[in-house]
Amino acid sequence: MIKLGPILVAVIILMSSSCVNLEPVVDQTRFYALGLQLGPTQTAAKSDLMKIHVERPNLPSYVESVELRYFGGNGEIHSLKNARWSEPVEYGVVRSLNAALGHHGRHFISYYPWPKPRDTAAVLKLNIHKLTAHADGAFDFIVDWKLESTDQLEMHRSVFTAQGVRWDLGDASSLVVAWDVAISQLVSAIYTYCQPVFVEAKGGHN
Repeated sequence: MIKLGPILVAVIILMSSSCVNLEPVVDQTRFYALGLQLGPTQTAAKSDLMKIHVERPNLPSYVESVELRYFGGNGEIHSLKNARWSEPVEYGVVRSLNAALGHHGRHFISYYPWPKPRDTAAVLKLNIHKLTAHADGAFDFIVDWKLESTDQLEMHRSVFTAQGVRWDLGDASSLVVAWDVAISQLVSAIYTYCQPVFVEAKGGHN
């Protein structure tokens, strides 16, 4: 007869040595959103709305990710550790645009993903050619922006390049700030053109 005692002891020892550590692992992932670090803005009354609808921006495919990315040498793309966007990037870009315009005391009448209102006077289209953070701290933001009337006639078109924007390698918060700063510069350029064109949106006075 086979003695089960030694076999049972061996099985218990084997199971004990292979036990998995069930201690909970803390998720260190942090989530980020654009347009929230620009600070409080004025709440625009209806007469303060620039009657411009912002369409979905066309983004480089390398930034359309939940990861916060930057470029290393030789065109390599890296992701920041434990850092994620809290929403699709294009949502954040258009909200940051509107938040930046709020510092001029105005707001767009609407923006993607909301539908275009009937009383929209023009549509803003953004083709973003470069939106690139580099390992050396540089940050490139180049945008071809176009304003069209609601009957699709081109009113104005210009290419914008952000100036002097930097970020700190490995610091997700500084990368988010760099995005917001670059977008704010773009909004200032758009506002400089649009303010006199849409001055009637404030009742005919500045």
